[in-house]
Amino acid sequence: MPRAKALAKTPSSNDSGGAYCEARGQGIAGLFLAALERYAIAAAYKWLYLDSKDDLAAAIRFYEKQGYRYCERYNDNPQATIFMRKRIGPGGR
Repeated sequence: MPRAKALAKTPSSNDSGGAYCEARGQGIAGLFLAALERYAIAAAYKWLYLDSKDDLAAAIRFYEKQGYRYCERYNDNPQATIFMRKRIGPGGR
């Protein structure tokens, strides 16, 4: 089940964590991400963060097309090799 959580070390930020989808090519990922971004904006988050693995090239291209950019590691997920974020609200850095 998809979930979102605030990042303790990064105020006004949210980790999209745990979104896995087996319905490739049906637009579900875009709908899910758009809904998550609307929720985060309504909750006054400034940034959304996500992590992935470098061998998930299609997912990484999708995130890049959605405006996510590479950033420093922000969690201790041992499976993650790619870390990305997107500014969704005003302010912050």
